[in-house]
Amino acid sequence: SPSPSPSPSTDADVTSFSRMNPESSSKTNVQHQENKARILYLKGSVLHKMGEYDGSKKALHAAKELYVELRGNEECDEVAKVYQRLGSVADVLSNRTEAGDCFKRAIEIFSTQHGDDHPSTLTSNVWYAAFLFNDADEEKGVSVMEKAIHKLEDMEGVDKVELGACFRTYGSGLLSIGRVEEASKYFKKDANITLRFLHRSHSDVGFVFLCLGISKMIEGNIEVAAMNMNAAMSIIVPALGEKHYDVAQLYSVLAQFYMNVQQPEAAIDYLKKSSAIHDSIVKKDCYATISNLSAMARAYEGMQMFDQSFTYIKKALAMSTKLYGENHPRTSFLYGDLGRLCLYQEMVDEAIECYEKVLQCTSDIDAAVKMDTMDILVKIYLGKNDFPKAVSYLKESLALKKKLLGEDHPIYKQAKQLFEELLK
Repeated sequence: SPSPSPSPSTDADVTSFSRMNPESSSKTNVQHQENKARILYLKGSVLHKMGEYDGSKKALHAAKELYVELRGNEECDEVAKVYQRLGSVADVLSNRTEAGDCFKRAIEIFSTQHGDDHPSTLTSNVWYAAFLFNDADEEKGVSVMEKAIHKLEDMEGVDKVELGACFRTYGSGLLSIGRVEEASKYFKKDANITLRFLHRSHSDVGFVFLCLGISKMIEGNIEVAAMNMNAAMSIIVPALGEKHYDVAQLYSVLAQFYMNVQQPEAAIDYLKKSSAIHDSIVKKDCYATISNLSAMARAYEGMQMFDQSFTYIKKALAMSTKLYGENHPRTSFLYGDLGRLCLYQEMVDEAIECYEKVLQCTSDIDAAVKMDTMDILVKIYLGKNDFPKAVSYLKESLALKKKLLGEDHPIYKQAKQLFEELLK
């Protein structure tokens, strides 16, 4: 049958109008492309939140290409936000070089557009610092994050929800290097913001409760810690699903809680769940896997199942050595665990070898670990009647105690007395 004649509202008239008004047509096309780029970015962000990382990367790269085409270069906030999100995805997947490059590019763009002290630049520095923690550079991570957080705290017009997330991230970083009181302070600041601005069912609210639970666990308030942990689990798992990367992190923390309350069997169950999620997402060796393996070793150690404990700690040690090298603080931590296991099994020479490796690869930020390790070696060598070695390590330990604790501290005085007795 013949085609109907076009009505006044058909595409034929629109096309005719566009030919008469090319400027209007061009603006319409640009707006269409802007909307498409924005939708792709939102899609990538949502997929990232859902744990669909391949789809997230694809959408984010498409968004970046469109924004570059529209702007003529990468120097715009939209592209910086894409890089920031791509950095987060790469961090989860343990693509360390890619993650670092993305975070640094986001900071570079924000800084060029707005200066170093703009909220966007500062928050981007916080996420980069969080990556540095995951990449085993805690010292630099603390330095970068500290500067950014202190400026953000006193700044007007900062997005409140993002500020809460920054406080939570900073608190987690402080906790990982033993600054527990400061960490607790920032977890509370996060709670004051996030619980006001987000719905109770939001996963970030769950992580607020999780962080508060960790603080209470470290303080020894197990009952309140358990309440917060249960609240976290009741929110995070329904919000994200059983196979999400953040749920794996939750399970690792719950395992630590059960270790602290002397329930290693429950800890092992959660560690296995966490490892299964990590392995399905990352599909290669990473710090999360190492952390779960070492935690598994400690859980079996708590059950006095030393063969299993040796198996897991040796796996973790081999993986850490491959990823970070033998002379790295994270590897030294594992040598300390292996040394303790050797002592339990009366493998004294093997224990000495492990503890001496700890001293070889521990950085300045771990001065307390050095001191504790030297004290262990002092006891071992005293037990072997090797007084010259014992005196040598006690002398070094004494110097560290004086520096860290001061001459008036009881621990320093006790160590000094022992040192003087050994010299007689």
